[in-house]
Amino acid sequence: MIADGRDESVIRLTESETTVLHISREEASALRELGKSFANRPSEATRADEDEAVSSARSTSVVDCVRRDDLDKNTESLAYAVTVANRIGAIQLAGKTILIRPKITMTHFYHLVEKSVGDPRIRFDPVALDDSLSFRDLVARWFLNAIDRLVPDHLIRDYYERSGALPAVRGCVEPLGTTKRLLSGSLLVECRYDEFELDHPLNRILKEACSRVATFATLPLELRARARAKVEAMPEVGLLMRSDLLVLPDRRALFEGYGPAIHLAKAIIEGEGRSISSGGFTSYAFLQYTPSIIEDAIRRILQSRLGELWRVDKRSYEVTPLKSANPDLVFSREGQVRCVGDVKYKDVTEWGQVHGDVYQSIYFATAAEIHHSMIVAFSTAGESHFPQLRVGKNIVDGILWNASKSVDPQASELALVEDVRRVLGPAD
Repeated sequence: MIADGRDESVIRLTESETTVLHISREEASALRELGKSFANRPSEATRADEDEAVSSARSTSVVDCVRRDDLDKNTESLAYAVTVANRIGAIQLAGKTILIRPKITMTHFYHLVEKSVGDPRIRFDPVALDDSLSFRDLVARWFLNAIDRLVPDHLIRDYYERSGALPAVRGCVEPLGTTKRLLSGSLLVECRYDEFELDHPLNRILKEACSRVATFATLPLELRARARAKVEAMPEVGLLMRSDLLVLPDRRALFEGYGPAIHLAKAIIEGEGRSISSGGFTSYAFLQYTPSIIEDAIRRILQSRLGELWRVDKRSYEVTPLKSANPDLVFSREGQVRCVGDVKYKDVTEWGQVHGDVYQSIYFATAAEIHHSMIVAFSTAGESHFPQLRVGKNIVDGILWNASKSVDPQASELALVEDVRRVLGPAD
């Protein structure tokens, strides 16, 4: 595919698919720098079950930008083969906007993202299924919807220990400090006391995300205005600290509705990157690592649909001295594992396209001391499953999410659940 950046301000790419762009050397350099800035982010730590080639590529850059020598070198804009690995979002380059779309149909992708967010109160706006919409815009819109009921009236407060010189006793008196003040002629009392306030790590995450949405230059004015209003409604909340991003909502925060809000706020904060190219202009990107979103969505769907009979979770099995086995899906009942599975964010139609994943699947099953595994992948061609494989004592099932445009995502979800239910067999 060739996209000519000279004639259009918006360039559309598909994640993990190579596209030839006509861009300047400075823009190519900025793309590479942005790719490096996103490589190996703490929130996107290399999954232990990725193959070494993928892990090696990710450790260098998430954007591959290679000069095409077979095309005209004398034009002002040169030809580069560009690939953005397993990420969607938007990149801003000197007046050009590069939109990276998911590798599966947009309606199916958004359906899965909604499941990953995990809160039925957050629904799509009608604009959300527009094929030209930037995923960053969609996340910003979802985030603002998620915090509408939280800010400003339902933000959680907590007690924090403070100390200072007060005109009256509050909390515990600090004898040494108070004595020094009295001897110097001051009537203030040194105290340690608890303050019930809003400056909570989770609130700082929300405020920082609002601040970033308010400064997204390409977002609709309506969204930026909503974000600025939220920032102004949180004057008592301080600036984000690095350690805040490690804080997870506790039961009280989840009850108040912080779960999806924090999930989306972290996506905004961690998905943002900036770099300045050697040419002197500022490039900007908002990119989201997609395999983890898809994996989480599939697991949530199966947990919800099969939860009465099966426990569905993610586990890690130590395999010394090799890397641990980390299946995305572990199906168990009353403590007994029946099957392990792995979610592969790939568009496939036959076993030959996932032969390496089959080896990995058997490895996972062996680590769990069972002989049954499954691979969950996607098919835009309308396939639903592969013929069952038998490798010695091992059985491998291939289950496909039908991601074709003509099929409603809800129907694909129900079909996938029924296929998994069939593969697992009776629960007794």
